[in-house]
Amino acid sequence: NGIFYKREIQYDGINRKIIMEKPSGKYISHFKVLRLIFHGFQSEMKSLRVNGKPVKLHTRPAGLFLKSYQQSSDKDLLSVTVANTPQQIILKW
Repeated sequence: NGIFYKREIQYDGINRKIIMEKPSGKYISHFKVLRLIFHGFQSEMKSLRVNGKPVKLHTRPAGLFLKSYQQSSDKDLLSVTVANTPQQIILKW
């Protein structure tokens, strides 16, 4: 039917950023916020900016997300919650 919501996500490890492009499609998302979980970023991600503004990073036990992470060397994972706006979202650390 052609009604969809798509947001391209680019990971740029060299420049330490993630770009979430403007959504395309005619579907309007019912999700007001997005929670991003960062696996393997503990040593390099000490602070985070979303569209240039500092945001608080949260540390959560990995087992809260997936039981298989309980056997992982990463006992805690970093996470952030951002507004699901219709604009481009740039996360930089």
